[in-house]
Amino acid sequence: MAGRPEDASQARRGGVDYRPKFRALLRRQSVLVGALVVMGVASRLERIDRGQPTVFGVPRDVYAIGFGALVVIVLIGTAVNWRCPACRRLLGFSVPRFCRKCGVPLQ
Repeated sequence: MAGRPEDASQARRGGVDYRPKFRALLRRQSVLVGALVVMGVASRLERIDRGQPTVFGVPRDVYAIGFGALVVIVLIGTAVNWRCPACRRLLGFSVPRFCRKCGVPLQ
């Protein structure tokens, strides 16, 4: 069916299927965000359970610096990683089915 967006975008991109590249990109992004969530939840659980000046034996100041560094790493990693595999433009805040810029199917 030549009228479908998938066929039109693949014709524009030389018939290349970017979905496998997007799946790899999504896995990398999930690892970045997952690490941030795990570290954030762990600090909240430790704080609630023990009320101590440490988080899993690490002083709170050191843990806070590590958490801040992880946030910066996730932001930079997202800016580098979360891009369309075809046109390399940022994909936005959701998990899109198509690139908003070039129309390549991603899922």
